[in-house]
Amino acid sequence: MAVAGIQRRMDIRIASCSKDFMCGWLYPSQIFTSSNPGPAIVLAHGLGGTTELKLDVYADIFNQMGYTSVVFDYRCTGGSEGLPRGLIDWRKQQEDWKSAIKYTRQLEIVDPNQVGLFGTSFSGGHVIEMAATDKNVKAVISQCPFTSGWQSSLCTGVAAGLRLGGLGLLDTLFGSDEAPVTVSLTGKPGET
Repeated sequence: MAVAGIQRRMDIRIASCSKDFMCGWLYPSQIFTSSNPGPAIVLAHGLGGTTELKLDVYADIFNQMGYTSVVFDYRCTGGSEGLPRGLIDWRKQQEDWKSAIKYTRQLEIVDPNQVGLFGTSFSGGHVIEMAATDKNVKAVISQCPFTSGWQSSLCTGVAAGLRLGGLGLLDTLFGSDEAPVTVSLTGKPGET
């Protein structure tokens, strides 16, 4: 199976606000240059996802349209650094968005005032927040956004919701970055 745009794609490392680096891909515009910078789109995945889950297809399509595309994995996920692996932390992911946007705005071929965001699922909620707090974000594509933790938790059912709440409380009281209380990302119906 071919990987979309792989011949134009470059592996990148993005400095985060911590010591950990985020990994991702840069699809440089084939139209715009440092003397004529153009627009860019920053993309990230949803809950438990990585760049490998078809973000290359979206990045490639945007790139074929002339955009510079920057795709990244959050810290603790995919190819990025960070422990514990698989950590999903809303605040840290918001920081990662800020780092990825800063990285993109500093690219010579990118007009820093022409940066848009693409998020899917959990990331769809992140890009809405980023646009609300960063007035220089030019556009947002929020695909199937996760915007209400309360509403989403109601979809798990009462028993699973109570178990998840209990695990969350245990993590708050006794978990740490080195030894969090973990929850499986997938399960059979009725499982936590």
